Amino acid sequence: MTTPNLTDDDDILAAELALGLLPDGEAAVLGSRLASDAALAARVEWWRTQFAPLAQTADGNVPADHWARIAARLPANDNRVALRRWQGLSAVLGAIAAALLVVLVTRAPIEPPMPAPQGPQLAASLTGEAGNAVAITFDGTSRRMMIAPVKLDAGTGDAELWVIPEGATVPVSLGVIGTGAPQAHQMTAAQAAMMGEGATFAISQEPRGGSPTGAPTGPVVASGKVVIT
Repeated sequence: MTTPNLTDDDDILAAELALGLLPDGEAAVLGSRLASDAALAARVEWWRTQFAPLAQTADGNVPADHWARIAARLPANDNRVALRRWQGLSAVLGAIAAALLVVLVTRAPIEPPMPAPQGPQLAASLTGEAGNAVAITFDGTSRRMMIAPVKLDAGTGDAELWVIPEGATVPVSLGVIGTGAPQAHQMTAAQAAMMGEGATFAISQEPRGGSPTGAPTGPVVASGKVVIT
């Protein structure tokens, strides 16, 4: 049973994260939520606790028709994507995933509530040389941006985040960002207007306090395109 603060979709995502089923990009985006969503973080830990006994008892022997039987129990439209995900697991996780599948396919359909009008939900995965990686999500309704550095080297100064709107060529500063824990930034209306699919985020190494010129002065250490989630 989910908590009052979580939807069924949140519950499924929490279970998939606990199992390691999510692709790296989706896992990074969901990971950025955990820092500010205590209910979701608690649900991930709950699922890990539930699956722990299965991992201890699984014998690692997967029957030859294991994947075919899993595919037969999935909804027809989801077979291709779901089967690809299941086949990437080890034998032990395959046994755990099969248990999760039973939970999902036996869940009674729930009539979804009518959604309220919302702004765009955007995400970007920024990567660069030396292993730099940063996940960014943006909620168009609240104008709230979450920045989750996986690894970010600011050199001897500060890391500054820039956005280049779709069709533009001049980067606009979104300010200096931290290189450690996930952080939330409240965007102004003008900044939010630049957030859209096809825009580009970039992070440059700048002197302490940020660029003194209003334009990038140091090397760009990570960048990535914005997509609608």
